[in-house]
Formats: sequence, structure tokens, C-alpha cells
Amino acid sequence: MRIVGIGRFNKYISKLLGSINKQKFEKFISSSNLKLPINNSNEFVDISLVTFVNSNNFTDLLLCIISFLNSVGIPKLWTLYLDDDLTERQIDLIKNFSFVKKSTWNQFVSKDISIRYSQKWQLKKFAAFSSHVIMGTTIFTDSDVIFYPNFCNFLDAFKSKNWYLPEPPECFNYDTSVQGKYKFKKIMYSVNAGFFILNSNLKWNLGYD
Repeated sequence: MRIVGIGRFNKYISKLLGSINKQKFEKFISSSNLKLPINNSNEFVDISLVTFVNSNNFTDLLLCIISFLNSVGIPKLWTLYLDDDLTERQIDLIKNFSFVKKSTWNQFVSKDISIRYSQKWQLKKFAAFSSHVIMGTTIFTDSDVIFYPNFCNFLDAFKSKNWYLPEPPECFNYDTSVQGKYKFKKIMYSVNAGFFILNSNLKWNLGYD
């Protein structure tokens, strides 16, 4: 027999444990004699990654990078598009990863887009991702994604075509003006922009329109 409320209770406990563990990790990386727990024996992986990040979610990013190194391998390149300036401490930590490249979110977009998209982080993220040139399999991931060893089982499949995570119908969260312009229906899936994989460039100009 299912206990009433067990789902909410499990969710509460999971969030509590996650918060506690994140506080421990933040304390760990603030240590002056920090030694990152990286498995340097992992092999090179012919995959690039892209993340839109700011100083507030840097802790998540660091854990994301470490989980990829320990569970998957050393990526070809990890591009960080910055929403703001990182602290000196954060920059020092990033230097531990030779494959990381930092860019401002508007480095490769027009001045007009830089001005019009500067007020919302969602627009800045879109501008950064849409201006990124695809050269081989590229994972676009949020900073709070954790990689596990089983991810390696799907590497060949990931290199075969583009992949995305659909949002369920109840998460129909289009901007109303966009919905009216393109006549979206609620039965259509929207794409979760927190994690998708590209092997070829998309027609991003449709998003700008």
C-alpha cells in the first residue's frame, strides 16, 4: 500500500541532502590548500562542451566539470560563456583545467544583439549558444548537470546525430507573443535548453526572428 505523501517527503529529504552536500562542497573548494579530486588517468574524449555560467552558479559548474573528468574523460574543449565576471578565486580554480576556454556571452554576436539581449539571462544564453560554431560533437549543458559513468555507454550514439530532451506537455512555457506568432499547440514538445547535443549547426536565425 502506498503511503500518502511519501513522494513529497522523499522530495523534501532529497532537496535537504542536496543542500547539505552543496554546502560541504562549497566549504571544500574555499580551502586554501585545495586539491581537486580529479582522476588524471582518464582518457581523452573527442567531445566538446559549452556552458553559460555566472559567478553565482560557479560551484555547480566546478562539480559538473569534475564529474565529467572522473566519469567520462578529458574533453577536447569546454567553452564557458560568462554572464558576468568571475572572482579571482574562481579564475584560479578554472586554471586547473587546461581544456577550459572563457568567453563573454556576446563576444561573437552583433552590437545590436548585445544591446537588445543584455537585460535577460535567457536571451544572453540563447545569443551565446547560437553564435557558437559546431566543430564535432558538442554538448550544451547547464552548470548543475552531473555526469555518471554510464554516460560512456552512449558516446557512439551521441556522435551519430543531434539529441535533445523534450519538456513534457504540462511544462508548456512558451512566451505568449512567440506562441501567437508561430501558432504553437499545447501538444507540441518544447526543448529543455539545459542539456542537448549537436553534431551540426542549427538554423538559429529562426529564434532571432
